Amino acid sequence: MLKPLEISQARVRELFDCREGRLYWRHRDDVVGRGWNARWVGKEAGATPKYSGYHNVKIDGVFYRRCRLVWIWHNGEIAEGEYIDHVNCNRGDDSIENLRIGTSSQNSYNRSSYRESKFLRGVYQPGNKGRFRARITADRKVIELGAFHSEQEAHEAYLSAAKRLHGDFRSRCSYSGVRT
Repeated sequence: MLKPLEISQARVRELFDCREGRLYWRHRDDVVGRGWNARWVGKEAGATPKYSGYHNVKIDGVFYRRCRLVWIWHNGEIAEGEYIDHVNCNRGDDSIENLRIGTSSQNSYNRSSYRESKFLRGVYQPGNKGRFRARITADRKVIELGAFHSEQEAHEAYLSAAKRLHGDFRSRCSYSGVRT
């Protein structure tokens, strides 16, 4: 189980070298015997769970998300209530250029759709006939953007609203993780 971060930048830097968003174990003087250092020094830390896509690293019996450890390694501690957002929606890309701090709401704006849809993001067609409709969610409220003659027009209305309401955190991800 992942635990709220109670680890300092000094501890993270003591344990790891960080290169291109990956963490590599450093030599440790606090372990008994030579076995640990011989086996792990220089090796990449962490594993990827089957379903979440987030890399997790176990430190002193506690699992931490690698993206959070990379952020701490570069920038220091993360305040309570702050989240790490992957700009390109790829949970496996923990390069510092791809990470940013945001609120829970901002983090939720920049994610791929929950399910596959036959329509472009933000677009639906009630009863699968007639005009296309666009809507967006901001601050936990659904905002209807109107009815349009084409799916593309509705999607453009959604993109315009996303830029205005979500700013830099607007989603650029499709269901497959491809930027839109």
